[in-house]
Amino acid sequence: MTALFHIGGGPELRRQAEPEARALGAAIRRRRRSLGMTLVQVAAVTGLSHPFLSQLERGRTRGSMRSLFLVAEALRTSQQALLAEAQPVPDGAEPVVLTVNDTTSIPVDAGSARLLVEAPGQFAVTEFRLRPQEFSEFYVHEHAELVYVASGTVEAQVRSGSEPHVLGPRDVLRIPGSVPHRWRAFGAAEAVVLVTHTFAS
Repeated sequence: MTALFHIGGGPELRRQAEPEARALGAAIRRRRRSLGMTLVQVAAVTGLSHPFLSQLERGRTRGSMRSLFLVAEALRTSQQALLAEAQPVPDGAEPVVLTVNDTTSIPVDAGSARLLVEAPGQFAVTEFRLRPQEFSEFYVHEHAELVYVASGTVEAQVRSGSEPHVLGPRDVLRIPGSVPHRWRAFGAAEAVVLVTHTFAS
């Protein structure tokens, strides 16, 4: 199972719904309805606007990685689970771990990323190709995160006020669950990073 989504700095609202955006929006809508939540409730929890969330569910806008994270947290799930649900494996089919040249794309914020593999409720591995950028806000989620730098340089900050760590190729950073953290490509070159999220208790 592979999902590829680009992180691009373009406008969040797109006039034409694309198949990948519609599939992700439908996955978000199913999850929200299964929890008995309204768009107004999701907006209140995430701080995102009702019109934006409505457009997101209809596949007419493709949010940033941050907005997808906020929606997933509000729906008590993960970004990886939503992306995986947007590309379900047919009944009886063997999951495909990696599809070469997969062009399915779901744009989000500065670089590109793809879900390599996900074992629901256990772990998910995502590959990020990041261009240098400023730090975003801190992320906080209950599952542990393992960051492996394949190439380039990454700057990571764990907990507000702490000194950032500079990671180079083959460096690893393990972040326990529920700890505020953020990381970014650092320097002049693109960074390739593998991130494993562990959901099992």
